[in-house]
Amino acid sequence: MSSALKPLHAKLMLTGGFVLLIGLRMPWYYESTADGKYYEMNALGGSLVGFKEGEWVPTPLTPYHMLFDLTIAYFSVIFALSSIFFPLAYVRLAEKSQRKWIAIMSLLGGIAALANIFYVHFWLGSYYPDGLLFYSDANGSRGPLLGYFLTWTAAVMLFAATYVSKGLVKALPARSEKAEKAETEQT
Repeated sequence: MSSALKPLHAKLMLTGGFVLLIGLRMPWYYESTADGKYYEMNALGGSLVGFKEGEWVPTPLTPYHMLFDLTIAYFSVIFALSSIFFPLAYVRLAEKSQRKWIAIMSLLGGIAALANIFYVHFWLGSYYPDGLLFYSDANGSRGPLLGYFLTWTAAVMLFAATYVSKGLVKALPARSEKAEKAETEQT
């Protein structure tokens, strides 16, 4: 089956997988300090992770040190790759099975992308007790970069592929004429 003949849900899943893979690798967040140093991170770590974990001092608000964990990022990479390769190989399945597997795989990919976003927010929140992830003044600035927005876009595309495929929707059984007739007679 040529790519021009692929259904919309397969194209959304394929594109969402590519966007997720690129978004996980591109810079997500930056911080620049007053002395001119610049740090950035993506879902797989980066110089900001080393900078923040190197200067961490326990406080009453954040008493436990939270090392950056790559497990969720690796799961996201796995689901991004499966979102890319599955639409290329699913043509041998029956259409109903295609829709079901596209829905399942894209749903899992979207959940992995959201889990990664929430984990990075949680990790950053532990290092910024003031709660301001977006900040700028004379002492420095910090904020999101392109990879963060690409990952959100990928999550939306993968959830859209799940919805468009209608693979998780179970059709209600058709009501028989006798049941409808009995229901109308009762009223």
